[in-house]
Amino acid sequence: MILELLRVVRIARDAERLRMNVGPAEAVATQRAGGRRKKERSARARKRLRRMIIRVDARWPGGGNCFRRVLIELALDAGAARDRLVFGLDIGRTGHVAFEGTEDVTFDVAFALGPE
Repeated sequence: MILELLRVVRIARDAERLRMNVGPAEAVATQRAGGRRKKERSARARKRLRRMIIRVDARWPGGGNCFRRVLIELALDAGAARDRLVFGLDIGRTGHVAFEGTEDVTFDVAFALGPE
């Protein structure tokens, strides 16, 4: 549990740097490359990882961010690194990023970014 927390915190810093300094396609590609070198987690282990990511992300200065959470998960799990992402936008309101099929939400505009 502590080791997982440390992994998430370390990757969170990298994910935040990418989120703030490069475009989404480059950030995703960078994190996927790291994630491909990791072990693929079982569904249960990935759910635990996601909960840890949410806990760390919620305490991040400025609050949680869906794109940061996705970037962290991409880098820490080979299965996530192969999953398709959905970027959704509600015109004049907000946007959201999630793994395809994990959330039941609709947007005015959505596009998918698959593994390269």
